Amino acid sequence: MGYVGSHGVATLRKYKYSGVDHSIVAKYILQPFWSRFVNVFPLWFPITLTGFMFLLTSALLGFLYSPHLDTAPPRWVHLAHGILLFLYQTFDAVDGKQARRTNSSSPLGELFDHGCDALACAFESLAFGSTAMCGNATFWFWVISAVPFYFATWEQ
Repeated sequence: MGYVGSHGVATLRKYKYSGVDHSIVAKYILQPFWSRFVNVFPLWFPITLTGFMFLLTSALLGFLYSPHLDTAPPRWVHLAHGILLFLYQTFDAVDGKQARRTNSSSPLGELFDHGCDALACAFESLAFGSTAMCGNATFWFWVISAVPFYFATWEQ
C-alpha cells in the first residue's frame, strides 16, 4: 500500500497529538487568552488557512515595498508585519482548540497545520528580510529558519 504499510495505517488511526507547553507565560497569559479568543470564531471558520493568509500578506507587503529587500519600506509596513505575525501566531495556537471544540481533530488537519507552519518559516523570513533590509542575505534567513522547524518536527 505505498509508503505506509498496513501496520502503519492501523497505528495512524490511533494517533493523537499531545503538545504541552509548561512555560509560565503560556500557562498564565497565553493559554487563558487563546481559550477566550477561540470562542470568537464560528464553528465553520477555517482558522489555520486564515492565519496562514495573514503571514502571506505580510510577506507580500514586504516584497511589494522592498522588492530587492535592500530598501526601507514605509513605516506602516513594519507595523503591519508585527500585527500580522501576532495574528498568525494566535490563529496557529487557536486552530487546535477549535478542532477539539468542533470534535474534528485529525492527523490530516495536523499535517495541514504543520505544512502551513513550514511555509510560514519561509514567508516570515521574507518579511524579516524586508524589515531588516537584508538584501541577498535573506536566502540564509530562509535556510536558518527552516532548520529549527525540521528539528522540532523530526520526532513526528
